[in-house]
Amino acid sequence: MIVNQLRFRTARILRKIANRISAKETVKGVSYPDIGAEKLPKNRPRALVIFSIPGVQRYMEGRFDEHDPFFNKHTIYWETVEIVRQLNRHGYIVDYADSRATFAGDWNRYKVVIDGSDNLRYAPSVPGQIRVHYTTYIHWLVWNRAELERIIWFKERTGILVPMNRQLPTILSDEYADYLTYYGTETQANSFSPKPIKQQLNISSVFIPEYQKKDIAETRNNFLWLGGGGLVHKGLDIVMEAFARVPKMHLYIAGNLKEEPRFWQWASQILSKHQNIHDLGWMDVGSPKFDAIAQKCIGTVYASGAEGGPGSVAQILHWGLIPIVTKSALVRAETFGHIIHGITDRELINSTVELIKTGAGASESSLKSSSEAVTQFARDTHTRPAYSESLSSFLDTIAKKFLNL
Repeated sequence: MIVNQLRFRTARILRKIANRISAKETVKGVSYPDIGAEKLPKNRPRALVIFSIPGVQRYMEGRFDEHDPFFNKHTIYWETVEIVRQLNRHGYIVDYADSRATFAGDWNRYKVVIDGSDNLRYAPSVPGQIRVHYTTYIHWLVWNRAELERIIWFKERTGILVPMNRQLPTILSDEYADYLTYYGTETQANSFSPKPIKQQLNISSVFIPEYQKKDIAETRNNFLWLGGGGLVHKGLDIVMEAFARVPKMHLYIAGNLKEEPRFWQWASQILSKHQNIHDLGWMDVGSPKFDAIAQKCIGTVYASGAEGGPGSVAQILHWGLIPIVTKSALVRAETFGHIIHGITDRELINSTVELIKTGAGASESSLKSSSEAVTQFARDTHTRPAYSESLSSFLDTIAKKFLNL
């Protein structure tokens, strides 16, 4: 009997998936239409989401698991699923479109549109429709200029020309939106058009470690860098050059440096000459090995040229790592640490050197207090529940103010 029940349930799930897949062809430009329609009344308003597709694809295929390692690769995978779930909870039937393609469907169907790309500038005017530009970056012009500037600086210092790999296309949706969401600081919000109302969301983290008090004597000289691709754009070269000047301080780098061969050509030489700089390679932040390293560090140094509220920094704040960051890194917890200043690469390197010394040389009580404050800030603002709460509050605001829902 149990076997027959399992077969029946499996067949029902497969039919649902098949119906959803075939439905993709019936709504132009929509990858997954009618999400939540089976549970909501037919007359409920519709929302269109145009954003990253991989997480939602797994969700719609019945492969969503909060603990699936796939959803730990990047915060956006889980967050896109949560956007769909929150919209359903707020009474919207959701159509979901892949942001990699221009949306070509019927805009008149939707009360709310959430666009993570550049579709709003092409959309016809629809009376009463609320349009949200969902950003995970600073304005494309600021972002692209920052990467090019960092590439030029690196070429002038090292003689090595690294390719662009972080450039954004022209995105003008902010000029056509009613709301704009962002993860970082006011610097990020102010880089966009003044037209939309700005709404800060709490970025999620993929792993929350158990809290441990820092042994300041053992940790004060150790710092951690965590990041993904675009190493020059993210300022890893500046951080490495700074630590090369302070041999008593240790830098642990969690990232795949070898994925960028031209950067690795330079970085491998720095690593061989400076034993205080340690290449860990890519690491799973939920692993015991990463936890052991993060627990023995007192801070993180992140000299990025442009971000959107970096998830990597938000993640490692949970280990109480005091941030030493550039203003352009858009780290919300910058107030608990130190700001790297400078308008040239050499000024940034010099500032980083001084702040590493300042940070490591602070009193034990000061370091403990700052580390605990950072941990609490991360617990309050950089978790999945914190993201859900901020998104739900935002959807409530829209519903109460404009849609009378």
